[in-house]
Amino acid sequence: MEIHQPTFEHLLEVCIRNGSVQSRRSWERYGRDLYDFFCFTEANAYDWKASMPKGMPSLLEIYRDWSLEECKLSDTTVNQRVRTVQRFYAWAVEQNYMTRVPWNTRAIRLRESENFFAHLGEGQRVVQSTSVLLRALKKPIKFLTLAQCAECIKATPNVTHRLLFRLALQTGIRSEELQTFPEKYVFNPKDRSDLRTQHKVRVHLDPMDMKLKGNRARSIDVPLELMADLWQYTVLDRPRLARAAGKPSPKLFLTEMGGQFTKYSIQNVFATIRRKVRFHVSCHMLRHTYATYTLHGLREAEFAGEPLMYVRDRLGHSSVKTTEIYLHLLNQISADLVLSHDREIDAIFAKVT
Repeated sequence: MEIHQPTFEHLLEVCIRNGSVQSRRSWERYGRDLYDFFCFTEANAYDWKASMPKGMPSLLEIYRDWSLEECKLSDTTVNQRVRTVQRFYAWAVEQNYMTRVPWNTRAIRLRESENFFAHLGEGQRVVQSTSVLLRALKKPIKFLTLAQCAECIKATPNVTHRLLFRLALQTGIRSEELQTFPEKYVFNPKDRSDLRTQHKVRVHLDPMDMKLKGNRARSIDVPLELMADLWQYTVLDRPRLARAAGKPSPKLFLTEMGGQFTKYSIQNVFATIRRKVRFHVSCHMLRHTYATYTLHGLREAEFAGEPLMYVRDRLGHSSVKTTEIYLHLLNQISADLVLSHDREIDAIFAKVT
């Protein structure tokens, strides 16, 4: 039960001193990845600094294969953990804990973008990859059909859970943003005469009020029908939940005991929905669903701006290249579903209330 000093020093350096990793979720992941690796070395009596005999796999390769074959982790998860450990080893060499990293590197060619001249080598760059990483296949992004959305809503009688689902589906906000979304952002649309000709209202998300990735402020567009239902929740349902806790909370969504939602209680909401509908659904899938339908709908409706930039700003992506992944999903959507995503969701919700 003693602190592993090199790991502790590394995490202090990476997460706090150099300031390059601001997300607390990343801090947690780095810590868990390193904890898993050093538990493995300790359980098997391996010295993390020792070199393996010539011709034998390195310790990191042994850990990789154990994670893949014994723990049945996905290749993406294994690579994520290996990269975290590699970052630690590179730091350990700089700090003279060891003389060299326990892996070799190879040059690979990456395509920067897809275009008509990609086969000529344009838009490509050469990077160094390590021999210990798995050659992971890129998995397709999954999103829900409108029929699946309807099933999920019908399977969620709890008012709070249903609104959590709808807010994620119709704005694309992240799980931690659902968890910390403040009550003060909700208002009665009927009190705003300037909104009568609009379908959505823009809401500014401030990192001073809620958790936002990288503490980057952004704006989302909330359908008026959803805002009206959120307002009704604050008037009719939330006060009852707040009384159960006996103390005020600035967060919009409260559990049945009146407490604030945690990361795990949000996960439990979606786990309950999965068990009822018998297909996979998660908060991140709703984010993919929002992005795909919104991007397709804006393009079909001849949106005056740039659809990709609009979706990028609503999702809070730091680069439009991240948003471009949704371009590959557009052909999967039937033409009769793409123009009225929000109105369809509102209609689905109206049928079950």
